[in-house]
Amino acid sequence: MSFPTSLPERPFFNLDLRGFPDTRIRGRNVVEFGPTPYLNREMMKTGDYFRYKFRTGTVQEWFLVNADPSSGHPYHVHVNHFQVVAYNQYNGPVASFAPAYYDQQGFLCDQQLEDFDPLEAPEVIPVNLTYLGHETRDRNMAGYVPIGQWRDTIIVPPLASITIRFMADEYPGTCVIHCHFLNHEDVGMMMVTEIVRPWQSIRGAHVTSGGFYPGTCKFFDEWPDVRKNSPSGSL
Repeated sequence: MSFPTSLPERPFFNLDLRGFPDTRIRGRNVVEFGPTPYLNREMMKTGDYFRYKFRTGTVQEWFLVNADPSSGHPYHVHVNHFQVVAYNQYNGPVASFAPAYYDQQGFLCDQQLEDFDPLEAPEVIPVNLTYLGHETRDRNMAGYVPIGQWRDTIIVPPLASITIRFMADEYPGTCVIHCHFLNHEDVGMMMVTEIVRPWQSIRGAHVTSGGFYPGTCKFFDEWPDVRKNSPSGSL
């Protein structure tokens, strides 16, 4: 039996997207890990409660952010693998276990999460910024994926932001996203998106939670504001 001496070429939907023209990206989304079990500021509801919709044949640019100040979360997505494009400066909120979101100076955010109770959240708290600064990837921590690699799972460290890109190939339908710590997933840290055909509508997704966008702290924050902070220079 003879064995191949070289790897096959990548399929067209797994070509290097790092230099893909910004103007040709057809969808951007933020996936935010909060305090367990919140993903994009809510717990999993039903299988048809879509948090984002996108079309087959499009290149997508997503930002994976983790507002949890002390725990990393492994992001896992079904259907389409993604390419790691950049590790970004994290400018987003810091989660507390009230649950509530605070800015990095410790002041209460006005963009909160589904189960926020203002009576349980003080206006100012000391925030833990020990793990802030993953854009340099020099912390000697396990789990950093080299830029350019393709994955279906990646650790999002505490107070971190990662840019990924992928092409939505030919398969429409439900696409599940969840924390790959199964004890987190099983208590609700998951959500569903929907992939539709090119001629179908992408309206009707529950992108916000109570009108609040994931990854934001103040009402004037751009969504997704992490695009402006990519160190790669190509975004």
